Amino acid sequence: MFKDNIDIITLFEERHASIATKYDEFHAATCADNEVRIVFFRINKPTIAIGKQQNLNIADTSIEVIRKLTKGTAVIFTGKEISFTVICGKDTMNSTVPSVKHREFMTLINDILNTNYTKSTVLVDTGSRHGYLPYGCFNALTKNEISYNGRKLVGSSFTRVEDKLVGHVMMYMEPSYEELYKYLPSEAEHTVKPISLQEINVYTTVKEFMQLFKERVMDEQLS
Repeated sequence: MFKDNIDIITLFEERHASIATKYDEFHAATCADNEVRIVFFRINKPTIAIGKQQNLNIADTSIEVIRKLTKGTAVIFTGKEISFTVICGKDTMNSTVPSVKHREFMTLINDILNTNYTKSTVLVDTGSRHGYLPYGCFNALTKNEISYNGRKLVGSSFTRVEDKLVGHVMMYMEPSYEELYKYLPSEAEHTVKPISLQEINVYTTVKEFMQLFKERVMDEQLS
């Protein structure tokens, strides 16, 4: 998954909603060539993040709206999700193709879920967007993402930022994804349905999952 002799840094940060994207820009700019930086985060108030190239207008001014550093479509942060950014320096990767690295990380996450919590999550192999509408990230199942009984459990988007690879990964601990429907066109709710960890009887915390993820990444480096 990674080359030898690299630095893997895992951290957690509280982000202010109005400048949440600036944190990712900072980490992408300062991540060393031989470093993998994994940043778990929580945004300090409800926030909608739309994709870098997404054409979506949120007219409601009662909620903070930001634009992600990666592509993809909209997600909502309410503090009831596990969310993190991965930044890979140019000298850390055996493959520099975003889709290959995307699959490696999502395979790792699926292994964590199946080893520690459930035996029923599936890494999606199809390249199509089932029921896709250009609104919510969790309203489409795409290749290299994770589902449970046909419902999307883990969303992600990986892209290149200059000579680094940047990815966002997110899963909802509770069905707070429903909050997003208040701000999207009504037909968005009738596409592919998301599912939360709570709905499959998985109860964890950001701290616990962060530790499992860190250990698994270190194992990959040693193997």
